Amino acid sequence: MTERQPTDCTEHCLAYLDILGFKKFVNEAVEEDATAQKILALRVAVDRAKEQARKMRKAGQGRWDDLQMQILSDAIFIALPSTSSFCKRTMQMLVGYIQLSLAVPNPGEDLTWPMALQLPPCHSAEDLHLFVRGAIVEGPHYAAEDILFSPAWIEGYMNETKHAVFPRVVLCPGKLDAFDSYEDARNRLFWQNMVWRDFDGLPFINYLNILTEYPSEALEWTLREHQHVIIRKIRQYGTDLRVAPKYWWLASYHNAFCRFADIDPDTASNLAIPNVALPGHEQLGAWAAKEQSQ
Repeated sequence: MTERQPTDCTEHCLAYLDILGFKKFVNEAVEEDATAQKILALRVAVDRAKEQARKMRKAGQGRWDDLQMQILSDAIFIALPSTSSFCKRTMQMLVGYIQLSLAVPNPGEDLTWPMALQLPPCHSAEDLHLFVRGAIVEGPHYAAEDILFSPAWIEGYMNETKHAVFPRVVLCPGKLDAFDSYEDARNRLFWQNMVWRDFDGLPFINYLNILTEYPSEALEWTLREHQHVIIRKIRQYGTDLRVAPKYWWLASYHNAFCRFADIDPDTASNLAIPNVALPGHEQLGAWAAKEQSQ
């Protein structure tokens, strides 16, 4: 037996993401004899997100070859070495693209997209419409083909379970300072807006912020698709008090972004989801409106 060189954990930025409704997604695939299509849809959507984030990263920074990413049943695991603040911003962008690609996976073919987003339409993923919740943490991590030894993985899982609650990806409490350095960012405002603070004080990835890089037509198309998906989910789960609050949160977040985005008020009103009245969650919208006015 060949003796392996000892390897230790190294500091990584790690995201642990949980795909909501994955059991139903898998069961429907089996019932419809469509497992191959569903697997392909997941792979294509995540690969698109990874490619888009890679193309938009700042040239010459970060080591993309060190990216570790895998779908394990209902969990998506992503790790990058914590070599610079840029790696943390890469993680924010990558997680945001995954959230957006799973929720609205098939961009309109007739729209003009920015160069970084010009990829073939993802027809195999057009029925995904999945949302995720999770946590981004920093900590010791080691992964190889045959072993995963990762205190960061455990911390990510624990934070996802304890803090995420809604379809949001939170930054580990107490670690926000590690994600709060933007001096060398190409677009300071864009990166600052990639992280919002929720009504309960927790910072989370504002994945719709990616749309601010889109042409107005593509931004509005994607927001409308996002609106339709959330409305369908609310109608589907409206009487399930265990599930419905997750989609009411999404509706509140969607509406907050519509108010925040640089679009005219009438368009923003048409893109909003009406009658969002979950007690407490309107604070997110109030926060976004306040931030926009400053």
